[in-house]
Amino acid sequence: GGMIYKARCSSLKELMTGRAKKDGSIDFGDTVKSMVKRQVVNELFGYAKPKENQYTQKGLLLEDDAIKAVGLLTGTLPVKNTERRNNPWIQGECDVLTDEAIRDIKCSWSRDTHPWFIEDAESKAKEYGYDWQMQGYMWLWDKPVAYIDFILLPTPYECLKPWDDEFDHIDMVESIPLQHRIVTVKIERDINAQLAIKKRIAEAVPYYVDRYNELAKKHKFMLIGEGE
Repeated sequence: GGMIYKARCSSLKELMTGRAKKDGSIDFGDTVKSMVKRQVVNELFGYAKPKENQYTQKGLLLEDDAIKAVGLLTGTLPVKNTERRNNPWIQGECDVLTDEAIRDIKCSWSRDTHPWFIEDAESKAKEYGYDWQMQGYMWLWDKPVAYIDFILLPTPYECLKPWDDEFDHIDMVESIPLQHRIVTVKIERDINAQLAIKKRIAEAVPYYVDRYNELAKKHKFMLIGEGE
C-alpha cells in the first residue's frame, strides 16, 4: 500500500535536488523530472541492469572479502542483505546489516581514488548521495545509525587493463596494513530527512502519474486510476 510512486533509496539524492518556491511547493528541476521518467520506464518495461565497468566489477568480485575485512576491523558481524523492503514512500535493498546498524561498503578502485581523509570520505558520500540513501535504509530497516566504509583492497587481476599498473594495484596496496586502508563515515538517522522525503514524494506523485499514464495510453497498458 501507500504512495503510487515510491522512490528508490539510490535515487533519493536526485529526488531531493528540486528547489523550493516561495509558496513552499517544489519547482521540479530536470534532475527530478528525468529521474521520475526513468522510473516510469522501468515500471512499465522492466528494470535495466546498471552498467558494469572495471570499477564496479572490482566491488562485485570483492564483496565477500570486503564484508569480512570490515567485520574484522570494526569488531562487528556484517551480513549481506538480500531482502528488498518498501514502506508507503520509498523502496530499497541495503547492502549489509549488523544488529545495530546499516553498513554500506565501498571498494575503492585505487590508492588515488581512495578517500584517505575523513573530510574526503564525507564529501564523496555527499557527492554520490550516499547520505540520503542511508537515511532511506535506516528508515526501512529501523536502525539508528548507518556507516559507509570506504575500503582499499588489492584489485583482482582480471579487473586490470593493460595500462593499469599491477604493482600499484596489488603489491603497493598489500604493503599497507589493512587497518590503515579503511575510512568510515557515520550517519545518524534524521527524522527531518524522513519528513522531507515524505513531502517531496507527495509532490512528485502527480508528475509521476501524468508521465506514467502518458506512456501507458500510448502502449495500451492499464492506466493508474483505472480499475481501482
